[in-house]
Amino acid sequence: MESSFPALGLAAWAHLEAKAGRTLYWGAQGTAISHQPLLELFLQGHLRLGMFTVSPCSGSVHPSRMQLIKVECLAEQEGTWEEQIYIDIMDRDPTDNPLGIPFTLIVETCVPGLVENVASIFKEYPICSSADLSHQLQSVKGTGLFVRDENRFIFSKVQVGQEAEAHFSICNACRLPCDVALSIKPLPGEEQSLINNIFKLDPVKMSIRGSSSAVATVTFTPPDKQSYDCTFEASLEMPKG
Repeated sequence: MESSFPALGLAAWAHLEAKAGRTLYWGAQGTAISHQPLLELFLQGHLRLGMFTVSPCSGSVHPSRMQLIKVECLAEQEGTWEEQIYIDIMDRDPTDNPLGIPFTLIVETCVPGLVENVASIFKEYPICSSADLSHQLQSVKGTGLFVRDENRFIFSKVQVGQEAEAHFSICNACRLPCDVALSIKPLPGEEQSLINNIFKLDPVKMSIRGSSSAVATVTFTPPDKQSYDCTFEASLEMPKG
């Protein structure tokens, strides 16, 4: 039986059902049931195997009842990990899986992160270098463009009092869903009042499915004919612990 748990710090559950009133206990590969004293198994309460913890590791199942087994995984590094445990039932046929009924635990762990490739984030807009900026500003037809070596998005040709929207794709680099906090801040040393009602952001929080993306919209409404600057940030919200 195989279970795949694609998560960090995952707590998963497996169900094992016995149809007769027999004592049920299970051990780990390398510490087969027959090599571990029965009393020790009953006193142990849980079984540690790599990054997995299985509990309880022994018990009795009454007729037509079910034993719930908790499998916890504490992921310490990225990758795919597999462990084998064996489930033994007293008085069963010893020629059928002598070490016990095999049960495979598989976990795939990954590190949450956002895609930092500017071509993915600013896929709706031209991307240029500062050396080519003057030419690009003259020829750009959309809302704006991104300057790669300055790490700067420029709204272009926006009339005073008119709104212009820019759409940025926030991409989840992990196969697990993630929560992202978005914000617009003034440049270091400047006050928030300088950009109030000039730059607006929607949404300010988003949940992105694994290996997927969501769109953040920044609205720019210049009240006067001058340049305005702000900083756009997208940050992962990490779960506590």
